[in-house]
Amino acid sequence: MTHQLLSLIAGICLPVIASFCRHHNVPYIFTAFPNYMGNFNQRDAQQELEVYDAVVDVRCYELAALFLCSVFVPKCGPAGQLVTPCRSICHETKRRCGFFLNVFGLSLPQYLDCQLFPESPDPDKCVGHQEFIDAMIRAKKPVCKTGFQCDTRRCIPAEWRCDGHVDCKDLSDELNCEQCAKGMIYCGEKSCMTRSQMCNGVEDCPWGQDERNCLRLNKRMGDLGRGK
Repeated sequence: MTHQLLSLIAGICLPVIASFCRHHNVPYIFTAFPNYMGNFNQRDAQQELEVYDAVVDVRCYELAALFLCSVFVPKCGPAGQLVTPCRSICHETKRRCGFFLNVFGLSLPQYLDCQLFPESPDPDKCVGHQEFIDAMIRAKKPVCKTGFQCDTRRCIPAEWRCDGHVDCKDLSDELNCEQCAKGMIYCGEKSCMTRSQMCNGVEDCPWGQDERNCLRLNKRMGDLGRGK
């Protein structure tokens, strides 16, 4: 019997095979269906998850992928029950990523009310409690023990260092990577750039991130400082 057919049987725990969740290393290996979104198998859940890739890629919240997986490919508990996401990662994902959901024309169903989710240190009662605490500690500690420190007091996951995405305002997470010469900024797929190439109107990086979040003036507004 295939994974998809087994997914239709309530109370059956199946290995997590959805590539989105495996790629983001969710802290559980079994799931059950139907999920909270009305999907009956991992193939359909994976197709819906792919729509949210853009939101996860902007790194609005490091646990956004875990929250999405716990909704679309929920953890299967000891008794075969669905384990919900914890209230904390639901609130934080919506708070930090709500703007980007709107930008990309995406949304989460209104019935996914964070207040309805439990909060417990027991991983069989909700998913993400300890991960939420660890993320809060990394964000507050001036020195990182397990992550990478940047922007003076910010701590990001170690795997974000030299991954081709600039996550730090001071650019330190992509500076002086082994893929580039000293002083160059790594921007993915063996491409490097200088600070002067950022926001110069020319896409020098594979994903165009050197031209993202740049302030532009419309030509009709005249030259900066002249007001004409």
